[in-house]
Amino acid sequence: MAENWEIIGHYYIVGFLQKCLKQDNLAHAYLFYGLSNLGKTTLAEKFAAELLQTPGLAEHSCEFYPLKSLPDKKDISIEQVREWRRSLLLKTFSAGYKVGIIYKAEELNQESANALLKIVEEPAPKTVVVIITVNKQQMLPTITSRCQCLKFLPVAEKDLAVGLKSQFPEAKKDDLLKIVKLSSGKPGLALKFLTDEEFYQNHLRQAELAKGLTEVSINSKFKLINDLLDEKETARAKVKISLKLIESLEIFFRDNWLKENNSLGSIDNQKFLKDFSLINTAREQLRQNVQPKLVLESLFLNL
Repeated sequence: MAENWEIIGHYYIVGFLQKCLKQDNLAHAYLFYGLSNLGKTTLAEKFAAELLQTPGLAEHSCEFYPLKSLPDKKDISIEQVREWRRSLLLKTFSAGYKVGIIYKAEELNQESANALLKIVEEPAPKTVVVIITVNKQQMLPTITSRCQCLKFLPVAEKDLAVGLKSQFPEAKKDDLLKIVKLSSGKPGLALKFLTDEEFYQNHLRQAELAKGLTEVSINSKFKLINDLLDEKETARAKVKISLKLIESLEIFFRDNWLKENNSLGSIDNQKFLKDFSLINTAREQLRQNVQPKLVLESLFLNL
């Protein structure tokens, strides 16, 4: 077994889960929460593979039950949860575990979240559920209180650099360092940069757009926002591109803060805190289905 399950960073969480396995002291439900692209899904699937004793991917086991929203649907429906719950309550084909993973649990609606509560309150024997979300506060307290909650934090740059180098030994040092800086402690984002050139270039263009939006007049900002959203046909695509823009803006402000902090030694921390608070508010509004155009216009009016 690889010491850290080939996971980049998150040593404490990996060590904790390995200890649970070794001591056969498993919770019936785990909640993995934290920002997107930190590695929650990768670690959940690796944990599932270890539980199911399947080399590589957990999905190779017939005792693996994933649950996620259907394509072009914004919610995980109550019917999906009920069907998933019925599957988990069936007897296993062997004497081993069954594992259910809920991806993007913030997409549960009120009805489906209440249906999920039943399996968390009354777990079947030898069954482990892993719930993954970017927003713990959006989950029902009655669910989170019955889970072992594990918070994922951004990975330190040195740990991210070491992990990327071990997985991509042929990559140039300067390229890796640039990607580490761009990734903001998010291994999933860094891996995507290294394996998908088109995604990487799109991200760089988004970063330039975010920078440009901070430097032009308010009318130009609104035009750029309209042009950006008009390119996307579905509401889901508009939300996705808006979240990417906000993430690029957050990275741009963070890099400026670090640069000014290092060079000047004293900067307006209050302004940076205000800007980051506005960015977080915009992100939450998008996740609460506020219209992307209104969210972005309000954000850039106040920055």
